[in-house]
Order: sequence, then structure tokens, then C-alpha cells
Amino acid sequence: MKAQQQLLILLGVTTLATALQFASKPSMTVIDATSAVSEPSLATCSDGDVMVGDESGNQLSAIAANEKFVPYVCYNGEFYRICGHFFWDNDDGATTVCKALGFNSGKRPDGGDTHLGLSANAMPVGKCKAGEPLNSCTDSPGHNAWGNFDNFNGWCKAGQAAGFRMYCDSGSGSTSSSSSASAGCQDPVGDSATCSAWGDPHVTATFNQGSNHFDFQGVGLYKLASTKDGCFEVQTFQCPRTPYAVAVYAGFAIKTGTGSVVQIVGGTVYIDGTEVSSDAYPSNLSMSGTPNDGFCLSSQGCGNETMAHIDVHRHQVGGYPFGGEMTMTIKMSNPAIGSGFCVDGGADAMDCTGSLFSDAQLTQLKSSCGVPECVQPDDYVPSEGPEDVCTAAGIDMSQAEAACAGTTDEFKSNCLIDYCGSGGDDSVVDGVPSTPSPPMTGAPTPPPTPSPPTPAPPTAPPTAPPTAPAPTPDVPQCTDCGPRPMECWETCGQTKGYCSACDSASGTRGACCYKGGDPSEPAPPAEDMDPEECDTVDPGQFLYTGYHACVLLP
Repeated sequence: MKAQQQLLILLGVTTLATALQFASKPSMTVIDATSAVSEPSLATCSDGDVMVGDESGNQLSAIAANEKFVPYVCYNGEFYRICGHFFWDNDDGATTVCKALGFNSGKRPDGGDTHLGLSANAMPVGKCKAGEPLNSCTDSPGHNAWGNFDNFNGWCKAGQAAGFRMYCDSGSGSTSSSSSASAGCQDPVGDSATCSAWGDPHVTATFNQGSNHFDFQGVGLYKLASTKDGCFEVQTFQCPRTPYAVAVYAGFAIKTGTGSVVQIVGGTVYIDGTEVSSDAYPSNLSMSGTPNDGFCLSSQGCGNETMAHIDVHRHQVGGYPFGGEMTMTIKMSNPAIGSGFCVDGGADAMDCTGSLFSDAQLTQLKSSCGVPECVQPDDYVPSEGPEDVCTAAGIDMSQAEAACAGTTDEFKSNCLIDYCGSGGDDSVVDGVPSTPSPPMTGAPTPPPTPSPPTPAPPTAPPTAPPTAPAPTPDVPQCTDCGPRPMECWETCGQTKGYCSACDSASGTRGACCYKGGDPSEPAPPAEDMDPEECDTVDPGQFLYTGYHACVLLP
């Protein structure tokens, strides 16, 4: 009877007769609990729980948006890697994983992150539809085989090339679904804009301009962002990398709106100048993680709704100030956005009197960075590109190009600057983003319309009427609904032309249309041409070419 009970538990069936029927079939292998997972068992879990791990089965201590990881799912109290077959055919399963962790959405693997070797059996979840639980996905009949590791001749078993890495592309969260509820950070409410930068600061987005790549290598203290009411503010201190004439983030100071200021210097977090560990963050601050593993903080400012969110991630690089370089992303509700560098990339330098860093931290930053004051030294001249940096470092461009050969074209120049700016440290290449810059969440905030100049008549001039604030740009709602920015093919049911998913929030009609990237390419056959509504689109609407993307119609 004991063996029969074990069959019941291991097969997940409800009657002894059914269990014995399955066991009598030679083609059916009973799952042995001792061979279920060779990777470590890390936590008690319930079916369908998810976990962020590495290739060896170790749970990661923290995870940030756009960081790749190996996804695990719980079955019979044990975590298994998710098998890639069919699961990686869309983003719906990945989004289910990421939402369970506390993020907003997820992305399937890309590039070299598929068909990785399995060291243990992986769970054949199969292809999922939006919102389906992982243990009951239905979009690949015959291959949604929860609990059956023999599915399709065991193509998800140990030794098969069915592993993968994925990422969560927006928001913040935890490394397991059981702890995501207490992850501590929330995205801003309503329409928001994003500012982001990494490395020797390579800016990838500003509030007003959306995705926009440029370098900012100023030195000293700067205001990055603030809310109009002054209740939330982010400052940074940038250190020079001499003699290369580039700079890196050395620390951040964040006014939270609670009366406390959170500071990050190197890999250490402080609250009001006192060092604090991640397990001792006070409950009145919405923050979690560490800079080395991924830190986040969200703020309600002086109100009752989240209006700002910042993520910071530090990458170890020997020889850099405080031993590393940092990546930052700030999201803010559009109506709350005040002044700072993040508005449009204009330098907002500060002297020490307005600093949110403590006096001791400023002393440490200036000493470690080799700058006498908080403002940029007069004799510091930022570099103008990779050639300048590599020449100053005495590194041949061919050496730098070889080191950066594996990076995408989008970040190639950035990689060259970072490699030469580190004196040729190969480890900096690991910090170069491996995925394209994600599209913005919500529309970029337009810059304010300047007031017209007041005329100068001989008598007292009339008061000019106030200028109304610029409206939010009319953009398609579908900005992140495919594997590439604004890609609409799957969302629009693989149909060209009119598509409601591409409509703007204000009601402007949208369509799913194609524009080739190379004008010299021959036109496609007539039967493959887009419908006539696509012929009316303003060419400026095609922000991306080479695939079907959402555009607005005139």
C-alpha cells in the first residue's frame, strides 16, 4: 500500500486505480523524487510559484529590469527550470513570470539566450496565453505537459538543449513570487517619462526626448531630477577618470518625501548619513535591494500616490572610483516632473551648499574623485568620442574594437569609451547592455512652450496672456507590444493596416504598417503590399523600419 500511495503522490492522480493503470503502461515513466531536480532545492514552494535563478539553480539575491536570468517554476515542492520549447514562442509566459515577481511585463529570450544545455529535468510548460497560470497553459496543445518530463521523447530532460534566459523589461520586483509582495518599490501612477544612463555616463533616455543616446561626462555634483513640489529629488556626484577625460557615477542622494534622505556611495546605502543594510530598511520607505544586486526606491513625494521611482545597479570594475560603475533609471509621473538634468540633458550643476549628501560623504567623494569642490574644475575638458579616450589611454583602436566585438551596434561606441576609459579592463565589457534600449513607458513629456516676448511700445505694454502648457504628444498606445519597439504584427493579429491597438489615447486612428530600412531594396509583390491607408502615413511616423510598426494616420 505504501508504494501505491507514492504512485498517487508522484503522478498527481486522484485514484489508486488510475495510478496503477498509468504504471502498467511501458511507455510511461514514473517520476522519481530523487531525480526530480539535481539543482539545489532552495525553498518550500507551491505549484506555479516562480523563482529567479542562475544556471546552477542558485536563487539570485536581487534582480532589476532588463537583467537576464534563468526562470524556475515550482512543482511538487521543488523548483525546476522552465523548458524553452514553445514557451519561448511568445512573451505571454515570460510576462506571467515577471508579473508574479512584481514586475510589469516580461520578454522571451533573444540572440544567444536560447537552446542552452540542461543539467536537470526542466518543466514542459509549453506556450502560454496571456494571463494563464504556468501550470495550466494551453497555447501549444500536446506540449503543455505540466509534470510530464517524458513529453515529446523527453526533449525537456537533463542533457537536452532546452534552457534559456529571459528578462523583465519594466518595473521592479523580487527574486521569487512568494516575496514579490514585499519587494517595496512601485512604478509611478498614470503616464510617466523615463531617464536612464549607464557606464561612463551614456544617457539612453531623457524625460522630454524619450530614447536619446548621448554621453554626459561632466564632473562634480548635479541635480538629476525633481518634482515640482520639491518633495522628491535625485542628485548625483560624478568622478573623473583621469587621464581619459571621462566620468562615472560615484553616488546618488535621494530626497524621499518622508523627511529622510537616502544616499548611495559606491556599493553602500545610507539613510540620513548612517549606513544601513537591506534587511533593516525602515517600513516608511519604499525601497529594496542593494546597489551591487539591484536597488530600487519609489516615492509618493508629499502626496498619496507614487510619483517617482529610481533603480540603481552597480557593476564591479577594478580601478574605478569606489571599485565600480553604476546604471540608473528614473521614472516620474508626467505632471510631477520638475527641474534637473533628466528633463532634456542640460547640465544642472550645483555647489556643495545645496547637496543632499552628508558633509562626511562629500569629503569622501571629493577626496576619492580628486576634485577640490562640488563644481567641475576649470581645467577638466571632457572627451569627444572613443578616439580621444583610447588615444589618452595609449590603447590602439583595433584592440578596443576586438574587446567590444560582441556588443550590439547600438552600444559599440559606448563600449569603446568604457574599455579605453578603464585602461583596457575587459571586465567593463560585461557591463555593456546586451539588449536594445527598451521603449519608453508612456509618452515623453514635451518641453514647456516658451512665453512670447513682450513687445516694447512707447507706452506701458499690455500683459501677455499666459501660454498654455504643451499637450502630451499624440502617439500610438502600442509602444511595447512586440519583441521590438512598437512592433504590431502579433498584437494586430498578423493583419496589415487599420489596427485599434495602434490608436492613440486621444482617439487618433492608427495602423500596422511597414517601411523598409533600405530605399534601394526592390518593392515587394503587389499581394504583399500594405493596404492603401498605409500609403497616407507621414514618413516621420516611422520611428522604426524593417518590420511592421504602429503609426498614426493623418
